[in-house]
Amino acid sequence: MIKALISTIICILIALIGFKIKLGKSKMIQECAKRLYKKRVKFFVHKTRQEKIELLATRKYDLLIIGGGCSGAGCALDAASRGLKVALIESSDFGSETSSKSTKMLHGGIRYLEKAINKLSFGQLRLVLEALSERKRVMIMAPYLTYTVRIMIPIYKKCMVPYYWFLAILYDWLSWGHTLGRSYLISKERSNVYFRFLKNDNFKGSMVYYDGMMDDARINVMLAMTSSFYGADCVNHMTFLEFKDHENSKKIKKILCVDNFTNKKVEISAKVVISCTGAFTNEIIKKERDNAEDVIEESAGAHMVLPPEFGPVNIGLIEMKTTDNRKIFVLPWKGQTLIGATETKRQIKKFADPLEDDISFLINETKQYILKDICKSDVKSVWTAFRPLVKSNSSLRTESIIRSYNIKDNGNRVIYMYGGKWTTFRISSKETVDLAIRNYGLEPRNGCLTEYLSILGAEKYSRDMFYEIARSFNVEFEYAKHLLGLYGSRALMMGKYISDYPDKLSEKYHFREGEVIYCVENEDAMTTDGIVNIRFRVGYFDVKEAFKMCQKVDKILKKYFNWTDEEVQFNRNYTKQSLRALGYDILCESDSV
Repeated sequence: MIKALISTIICILIALIGFKIKLGKSKMIQECAKRLYKKRVKFFVHKTRQEKIELLATRKYDLLIIGGGCSGAGCALDAASRGLKVALIESSDFGSETSSKSTKMLHGGIRYLEKAINKLSFGQLRLVLEALSERKRVMIMAPYLTYTVRIMIPIYKKCMVPYYWFLAILYDWLSWGHTLGRSYLISKERSNVYFRFLKNDNFKGSMVYYDGMMDDARINVMLAMTSSFYGADCVNHMTFLEFKDHENSKKIKKILCVDNFTNKKVEISAKVVISCTGAFTNEIIKKERDNAEDVIEESAGAHMVLPPEFGPVNIGLIEMKTTDNRKIFVLPWKGQTLIGATETKRQIKKFADPLEDDISFLINETKQYILKDICKSDVKSVWTAFRPLVKSNSSLRTESIIRSYNIKDNGNRVIYMYGGKWTTFRISSKETVDLAIRNYGLEPRNGCLTEYLSILGAEKYSRDMFYEIARSFNVEFEYAKHLLGLYGSRALMMGKYISDYPDKLSEKYHFREGEVIYCVENEDAMTTDGIVNIRFRVGYFDVKEAFKMCQKVDKILKKYFNWTDEEVQFNRNYTKQSLRALGYDILCESDSV
């Protein structure tokens, strides 16, 4: 008895010492991150895209990253903040593919936890634990582009009440110190207060839990801009063509890429190349090795946006099973109702247009639990999101594949990082950069700092900063809130832009012409789509209004860049493709782009 007590006390002491050491190490890393930020603030000058292209052709980089989604931008931020020389190229705009077409959730994955329990899957449980830990970190990293949301799980059988109560409480418990709120059970009557159009057939009540949501594409853009702040050369609209071996050194890898605007080819040299091309990884890996096997399972998930009256009030809803055994989410986003479903197998291609079947499936599934009639004319936007699922047994449904990431080094100075999801982008980026440093002898100045780094716009940010913005620029509170919600504390840079270009871009939304020029000069925007749909996000919640705004932005950019007729046509074709990918043609059949 005494021996057991002594052993317990010793174990507790060891644990406390370990915790104290970890806490002390965390404080050291945090102080290092603060010092680096202060140093960069003093010397940072935003380079133009052309200046960065000139550097791509002349500098010898430690890391060259292909792909500007959340994984690529995450790797660039991690490596640049360690003091490595970093370049990143993206064939379209930052976050223009999968990373802008997510379900907008920062979540541990309650449905993954359900699968972990039902199938006794340690892989699913590990994913949930990792994502719950990272969820809070991402929200701290991007406070003005993330928020907490309550989500209902409707329950239709009394015997399932204890099951869903246990599932949600376990989800909270696994969050440890990173929980966003405590789950609770509500009655049928209270559920109808939240969502008055919820069908009551066999309805018993709901379990409510808390998760995170985000503005995915804007976070992606700001990750790229923050990477540039810490020294990375991030260039969009630069397409990768092929790998090349360095003629004089086995320790250098080269790639050939092309500027989409000028068609000028550029060779870039680096010690290590990291491919973060997500759903297009199969295509890239075959450019290195012709006989390489596919590593990505081709799949896509459909999303549509409805007016706010079709969803619950300030709360989301998850239906745990659809007619084909998938999951469907109904979430409040940008003042609208976002409806998304988990994936099915589909061939991957760039700028994939959504299908009529996507809309029909989502409408029919939503009608299963909503009393309000829904038709195609109610849909404001629809898109297809490709998912970079790690290839598994081909007999598995994509819904059953674990959403984990994988990092692969072929020993040829090319590392592939693929799979994963938004919530875990930071930790997957860290592990990828760690592997590059370890395998190829790179020499960083410090360790990983991203746990304590924030995106630009988060410094000195507070939710009531809109008072200062309204007072400084002499604008109404609603417009000040719009600026704060989109740009964070960087909204304080907006004064000269909105005073020089005060005209509105839309009768429905707050955007002004000055914001277009701001995005060009401070966020590397180069196209109409890059402004209206990626940085403003309008096409993702109102594609008809996005079309109207694009016409105005076209004229602004033509004048600002002094485009030739060919460049004007390139921009218009690119905009047409992106609007089609957001459902403009099938939602506005009489007025296709």
